[in-house]
Amino acid sequence: MNIKTKIVSALFTLGLLCGCSAEESMMDTPSSSSRSDETQVVLSISVPEVSLPSSSTRTITDDNAIDNLAIWAFDNNNQFIYELTSESHDEEGNPKVVKRGNTVYALLPKSNTKVTLALIANYQTITTPSKGIFMETAEKNLKFTFSENLNHIPMYGKSAPFIVEEGAKPGAISLKRALAKIEIDASHAWPNFDLKAVSIINVNTSGTIVQSKTITNTTRADYRTTIYNNNTSNSDNKNKWVYYIPEATDIKDGTRISLILEGINTKDGDGEIRYYRLDFIKRAQTEGENITYDYINSIERNKRYAFKIEHIVTGTGSKSFTEAVKKDRADNAIINTQLMVINDEEIRDITTDNEYYLGVTSSELTASMSEGGDSQYYTVNINIITNNPLGWQIDDLPGGVEVTVDKYSEEVETTTSVWIYIDKNKYTGDNPLTMHIYSGNIRKSVRIIIQK
Repeated sequence: MNIKTKIVSALFTLGLLCGCSAEESMMDTPSSSSRSDETQVVLSISVPEVSLPSSSTRTITDDNAIDNLAIWAFDNNNQFIYELTSESHDEEGNPKVVKRGNTVYALLPKSNTKVTLALIANYQTITTPSKGIFMETAEKNLKFTFSENLNHIPMYGKSAPFIVEEGAKPGAISLKRALAKIEIDASHAWPNFDLKAVSIINVNTSGTIVQSKTITNTTRADYRTTIYNNNTSNSDNKNKWVYYIPEATDIKDGTRISLILEGINTKDGDGEIRYYRLDFIKRAQTEGENITYDYINSIERNKRYAFKIEHIVTGTGSKSFTEAVKKDRADNAIINTQLMVINDEEIRDITTDNEYYLGVTSSELTASMSEGGDSQYYTVNINIITNNPLGWQIDDLPGGVEVTVDKYSEEVETTTSVWIYIDKNKYTGDNPLTMHIYSGNIRKSVRIIIQK
């Protein structure tokens, strides 16, 4: 039995054990005797996780879902060679590309020189580049049309250059979303404020799947989503809204992108719906200085723009949608709104109080020994960010545990990379261990599992 047949047999067996369909679990490739010029390559794909709650109000219900997949191959001169998709088959009818979980099995032509694979996920239409087209030109042609019925987020990523041969290991391919995520969390204002609907206005109606050096605005449209707050559900899930939009630039000086909230003040209000406009304004403060409010100039892909609303003052807001849109000043300050801008590739776990937030890569990490197993330390990296001008601090580290940075109080909302070292000869505490990070009134606990 040749090596490719062994791989297929193993995949088939795993598919039976997991209850997967044959197409999901295996790829029938021709025997090496019939097609010695091809080999199976296993690709691992990853998408940055998201941490703030999902919402039933949006069409996109799974941020990481992949509905279709295409592979473009480029040679060592970055010129296009060939394309494979989920519909590609060999002479015997076996699929050449199969995705199972976060793993993609691809049957590729062998190469003598290095090849770069580009993965395009959730494309609407795709035009195969002509052979010899340069990568940059091919990437510019990958575009999508945006509407409220978009069910999957277009994504793109590339492998490191590698030679396609038996046993090749291209490594993980990180896919980047082509959309930005906009969130509203007014759960703390419940039940005094009942959010009925959210509109986002002046949204670009198309975008590029691959990130370009400059963002180009297109024709604009408005989208409105109704909010259904169930009185029997947990209050933490009320007054929340999530939406995805394409990138945009000049969002203040050009055509302004804004959110229009429709809601009723149920405590002291008159029972009438009021309209509140939120612009993309960040509140900033440096230690010893006054608070300033600055407009964000652009909306960027793979980032989250999270509006946190603590309470709505009775009597505020506009009486109509049009009035809210046309008013000179937004309602960000009036309704005590904080805007957080988070890079999903760095920060995925956030805690807030009434004024500041503290974010980390994850509240659970795994520390491992360096490859080879002869290191004295188990190590793991964590990113930390806060908008508190006093910064953040790591306290109460147990003996045998060290960090490269234990406090930061310089520029606010700057992501700091921290390496954690656990000395295997000195640390005698629990596994997992707990590390505490403080910022103002916020105390965040991070569990670190030691992988021995």
